[in-house]
Amino acid sequence: MSLGDQLVGLNSWASQLARQTTTVIETGQRNTPEGKFLEHFERQVQIPVTTVEKCGSFQGMFEIEYPLNRYTFPDGRVFQEFVQAAPWSLDDAVLERVGGHCFFLALKDSEGKESPESLWSNEDIKSTTLNFYPAV
Repeated sequence: MSLGDQLVGLNSWASQLARQTTTVIETGQRNTPEGKFLEHFERQVQIPVTTVEKCGSFQGMFEIEYPLNRYTFPDGRVFQEFVQAAPWSLDDAVLERVGGHCFFLALKDSEGKESPESLWSNEDIKSTTLNFYPAV
């Protein structure tokens, strides 16, 4: 069994919040490389709602750095990732530590208050940690 980190990341609710998109209409024109006009165009595209920027990091095994992000919304709300839990992955058959840490991320608001919906439940952490190396 090799050692290594497992970056589980944000739970489903937090992932959906952080990765929201909106539809916009892009308009423009196409030109040849020489600058000759070809046509005007208009198309609908999905763009992120949030501005994402790195706001910190944490260290895993073997001095590997993992980034933590800050998500800023158009309405001024700000959420920042933090490491909620970092248990070792377990071998379900013998319940012993194998592999390495499983990093579970959650979100805090601009005042440092944890967002309850973004927190992993103890049951989810346990089942996810056990499922990284299921018994063969």
